[in-house]
Amino acid sequence: MSIFRKGVEEEFDDSVFYTDDPAEIHAAPASSRNPVKFGIITFISVLGIAFGANLALNVGNNNRIEYGQGFQTVLSCQPSTTITVTPYAGFINQTGTGKFTLDSILLENVHKDCVNDDFTVRLYSNTSSTPLTLSETATSVGVYQGFQEFRFWFRDSVTVTAMSRQYTDVELLNDTSTVTDFNDNQTAFLITFDPDQVDNFADARDVYKITLESSPHLD
Repeated sequence: MSIFRKGVEEEFDDSVFYTDDPAEIHAAPASSRNPVKFGIITFISVLGIAFGANLALNVGNNNRIEYGQGFQTVLSCQPSTTITVTPYAGFINQTGTGKFTLDSILLENVHKDCVNDDFTVRLYSNTSSTPLTLSETATSVGVYQGFQEFRFWFRDSVTVTAMSRQYTDVELLNDTSTVTDFNDNQTAFLITFDPDQVDNFADARDVYKITLESSPHLD
């Protein structure tokens, strides 16, 4: 499936901040994507293409999770239940520089006890403790500020709010006409990374570890 990238003019409220003990997911190579104007992205669906061992997420104990497959982990706001984290790779189709990137992350089965918590996502390679750049925002024409993390607020049963203005989007995927999913602790969020500059997409080949953290909301 292909979708078209958002225009350069679009901005998304999202964020940068620190939280508590992270749940870690480990990964290995894929490839990257490209700028907004060249915007055709090919997603790898949950049941779709896997790029072999190069794109496998290494969780430990010889368990391997590839892009498009979920990994269950526990956060501090729901210590007795698990959240499913599923990373997706996308392809930026630009002449001469097309590449695969980590395009989005799906969070499922989030417990209602996590309401009023902040969630923070960071990405790491296997060679550095410094988080990878995952997005940016334009501060003026041709000037971009990079971001190494994304933080959002689970505000209530039908509201999730990004905590800065970097080009990353988060949306609540549940049917907001009822609170069934919320009451069943099955809230789902989709985080979509959408920087304007191709260099500020996290190259899927470099993403070895994804950390997801929760902490009490900070304004």
